[in-house]
Amino acid sequence: MKTFKKHKKNIFIYMLLSISLWACQEVYTPDIENKSGALVVEGMLLDTDEQLKVKISRTVSFNDATIFEGESNAIVQLRSDNNQQWNLFEINAGYYQTWQDVKTQAGIGYYLYIQTTDGEEYTSDVEIMPDYNEIANVTFKDTINEEVNYNSYGQPFVKSYDGISFSVMPGFTTANVGYLYRWSLLINTTVLVKNGYMFYNYYCWRTLNSKDIYVYDYNNAESGNELALDDLLFMSYYSMLLLGGAESEIKGQIDHIETSGLYYLIRQYTTTKQGSEFWKGIQKQSEANGKLFDPLEEEIITNMCCTSNPDIECYGYFNTASYSQRIIGAYIWSREIVTYGDVDTFPSPEKTPACIMDNKPDFWF
Repeated sequence: MKTFKKHKKNIFIYMLLSISLWACQEVYTPDIENKSGALVVEGMLLDTDEQLKVKISRTVSFNDATIFEGESNAIVQLRSDNNQQWNLFEINAGYYQTWQDVKTQAGIGYYLYIQTTDGEEYTSDVEIMPDYNEIANVTFKDTINEEVNYNSYGQPFVKSYDGISFSVMPGFTTANVGYLYRWSLLINTTVLVKNGYMFYNYYCWRTLNSKDIYVYDYNNAESGNELALDDLLFMSYYSMLLLGGAESEIKGQIDHIETSGLYYLIRQYTTTKQGSEFWKGIQKQSEANGKLFDPLEEEIITNMCCTSNPDIECYGYFNTASYSQRIIGAYIWSREIVTYGDVDTFPSPEKTPACIMDNKPDFWF
């Protein structure tokens, strides 16, 4: 088996602190060391017998407005510790993909090999493909969520929202794996519309997708080494009533809006513990809002290294992951969950958001 030494590198979050005292204001600007040109690799190999996609880019200067600098014309290969090999081909600047599906095996190790146009060689650590792991349980619960907001004077106040919290529990929990989650929602909304002296029902829907990867971790204090069943998502009933632009299709005056139901697709990626630590670091960075008590820096691990020159820095992570999903449908009325349960299909309407008059669409829950 090909193995590599684990690497850790620090990536820092910097912020500007504006300190006010009486009528004077002093702005502190930190001295930032600009480093650019380091290779950044992102890729996740699933056990779903599909093509592998890898994104390769370069870091840019802190002051550079460029967002993405793709690394082109590299030699990219996926290799396994049982001597299999798949070539990846560039489909767009910095984006690489296998032509054929990759059929993986649980317990087998996989790693990336990259050679850039300057002749430098990069390799990821070997990542073992985890066993298949189903989602054991998905829970919906009516919840009151409280958020701390700030008025124009910077004074905090608490605002409450009623809605639904979504929780998930994986099939097995061990110290050697971590869990990543993404979700999608299709929300059904009934709209009563007055047009002249007549009333009509419009059936509206919109789709939402998670922008981030959510990471579950152990909570020893609360659960004694068991995976805590935390709230993965909270969706307020107020936000469910928003039509997302579909109101332009309604003719007449809106009299009443009611959430009728929703579909919830939860995707689970069972990965290595080290791989989940990488995404946990990314998650913590995305939660930093630049406030005074936010973390000033976060250590982000990487399993990539330059084998031809150890002094060259490289970032990113190559994950292996076992994939599973569950789809839940829920009937909601008067801001309460009436019933919910597993369904076979997550609807994919041709247009979203959208509204139609009088006739319920086939996917109406």
